[in-house]
Amino acid sequence: MVSWPTPPLIRNVRIPTHPEYALIGLFIPLLVYFWRQRSRSTVSTIITRIFVHPIKSCRGTSVPAWEYTPEGLKHDRTFVIVDKNTHKTITAREIPKNRRDSQGTDTRNSFSKRNYYWRCKDILGTSRRGCQELDKVSEHNNCFSYSDESRLDDIQIWSHTTDGYICESLEQGGLDPSGALSKYLERDVLLIRKGPTTRHLKPTAAFPALQGSAVFQDGYPILVASEESLVDVQTKLSLSAAGVEGWKINGVAGEWTGELVMERFRPNVVVEGAGKPYAEEEWEEISFTTTERSGRASSEYGRMLLVSRCTRCQLPNIEPSTGIQHKHVPYKVLAKYRRVDPARPYTPCFGVNAVPQESGVYRVGDTVHVRRFAAAGKLPEKEVIVKN
Repeated sequence: MVSWPTPPLIRNVRIPTHPEYALIGLFIPLLVYFWRQRSRSTVSTIITRIFVHPIKSCRGTSVPAWEYTPEGLKHDRTFVIVDKNTHKTITAREIPKNRRDSQGTDTRNSFSKRNYYWRCKDILGTSRRGCQELDKVSEHNNCFSYSDESRLDDIQIWSHTTDGYICESLEQGGLDPSGALSKYLERDVLLIRKGPTTRHLKPTAAFPALQGSAVFQDGYPILVASEESLVDVQTKLSLSAAGVEGWKINGVAGEWTGELVMERFRPNVVVEGAGKPYAEEEWEEISFTTTERSGRASSEYGRMLLVSRCTRCQLPNIEPSTGIQHKHVPYKVLAKYRRVDPARPYTPCFGVNAVPQESGVYRVGDTVHVRRFAAAGKLPEKEVIVKN
C-alpha cells in the first residue's frame, strides 16, 4: 500500500489509496447529477392557462379545466374548414386581410368576430338553439349532424390525407354550418369533423419509436409553452421596438407599440414557475398533481411526453383579437435568436409538442412535475412546421 502524507490538522484518519480515489471520483459526479435533477424537479411550476381550439386555424377559447385523451384536448382541432371543391385545408393566411364582418351580432346566421379568427362558441351557436359557451357543450354532435353519406376521404392537411364528415345542421331548413361559413368568407367551403381513420404521429429524434395519433393538428396532439418564454419574446421585442443595436428590425423599430399575447402562438397548456424561459425544451416527460381541499396533493396524473420543439411559421403575426397581420412581429424577432432546432436551423421555435399518455382532466393551478429531463445536448427535434 502506498503511504501518503497526512495533513497537519488530521490525525488517525486513513487516506484512501489510488483505487479509492477513483471510486470517489466516479461517485461525486453522480451525487451532483442526482442533486441537480432533484433540485430542478422540485421547482414549483403550475398550469396557468388552458386553450382549446375546436376548429383548426380558428381562434381558441380559454378554459379553467378541460378533458384530454392521448389525441390531445377533447375537441381540440376536431373540426377543419376546407375548400368545397378541392377539400384542401383553409387557414387564416388565405383569407383577405381586409375581410371584416358587417352582418351584426346575430350568431345564428352570421359571425361576430373579425377576419378568420371567430370564437368557436359563436360558430357552435349557429347550429342549434341551446348550444352556449364551448365549455358547456358536452359533445359536439349535440350541435352538428353527420352521416356516412357525408363522409369524405380526401381531406388534405398539408402533406397528409385523411377523412372527415361534412357537418350538417340539426334544424330542418336551417342554415347549415358550411353555408354560414361560406356566406361569411364569401367563398364555398365545408366544415368538416374528423372521421375514424387514424392519423399516426411521426417519430422524432428524441422518440424514434413514438406511438400515438392526432386529429386535425398539424403534427402532434398538444402544444406546451411557458409564461417565461413569452416574457422573453416580449423583452426581445421591446429591444427591437427601441432600435437597440443588434435587435433593430425595419418596420418594428420606432413603430411597434402593441402587446404580444400568448394566444398568437395557439398553445394548449401554458405553464409558469420553472424560473427561466424555454425550460420546457429541457423536459422530456412531465406529469401533474392537483391540490385538494385538504391541502394535500393528489397522486400524479396526466403523464405527457414532450417530443419536439415547435418550429413556427408566420401565422403568429396575426393579432387574434383583430385578425390584423403584422409583417414582422413576432416572426422576425424570434428568427434573430430562436433558430435553435438542428432539424430546422432556419426556422424559429416557440413551445414544445407533446403527446399525452393517458386520459383525464387538466386544471389551471395544477402543479407540473418533471419526471425526466432531455439528455444534455439532445433537445427534441421537430419534424413538421406548425402552420395553424
